[in-house]
Amino acid sequence: MSQVIFTIDKKDYPIGCPEAQKPRLEKLAQIVEKKETEVMDIMGANISHEMLLVMLIVAFTDELDRERSKEKGTIEKTAVDFSPVQEQVTQMIQIVKQIKAMAS
Repeated sequence: MSQVIFTIDKKDYPIGCPEAQKPRLEKLAQIVEKKETEVMDIMGANISHEMLLVMLIVAFTDELDRERSKEKGTIEKTAVDFSPVQEQVTQMIQIVKQIKAMAS
């Protein structure tokens, strides 16, 4: 069994994998690192860890959706601007934190 470390927001997340899959996961770790830089360039370096994770999910989901749309011939040609949803995502994160605090 091998391990690849994904680093997000200076935090390490080790992922175990079979040796044969290690090169693929290493490539994915590099993609995540690049996307993190892109998101931070858009959102600013001072976003919270939770917000960064959410925005990475949004960015990757958007890319996946665009690829699927491209395959179907319905791709939207505009770039994604995260600023209109930043406040809503921040509010959602606060609600999750409140729920988590209540459950503790």
